[in-house]
Amino acid sequence: MIAYGSNPAAAISWKDTVYLVYQSNELKSKILLMQKNLSTGWGAAVQLSESDSLSCVLPVVDVGSGGRLHFA
Repeated sequence: MIAYGSNPAAAISWKDTVYLVYQSNELKSKILLMQKNLSTGWGAAVQLSESDSLSCVLPVVDVGSGGRLHFA
C-alpha cells in the first residue's frame, strides 16, 4: 500500500514524476501529497491543506505544461 486515505487523484509530469494527492482518514481529514520519480521510491506525505480545524475532502491535482503542480 502506498498511502492510507481516500479519494486519491494522480498526475504525471513530463519529467515522469508521479504526484498523488489524497484525503487522510482522520476525523478532521487533511489533503496530503506524495511524489515518486522513476529513480526513487515514494517520498513521505506532505500536508497541503492549510486548516487543521476543518475537514478537507476531494483533492484534485494537475501538472501544467510548464511543469508546475496545481492542486485544489
